[in-house]
Amino acid sequence: MRKPNYSQDRAQRERDKAAKAQAKAQKKLDQKAAEENAAGSGRPEGEPADAEDAPR
Repeated sequence: MRKPNYSQDRAQRERDKAAKAQAKAQKKLDQKAAEENAAGSGRPEGEPADAEDAPR
């Protein structure tokens, strides 16, 4: 019977932990971007950014 390779198990746990942390950070960035887009600059959607400055 072979001995279990604990170093491989540990390495896999480390990779899983790093992947989870990266996913959490990415989710946080995506959520922040979505909130900024939702808040926007107060213009109605579909209206161009320079519509307020356009001559009438």
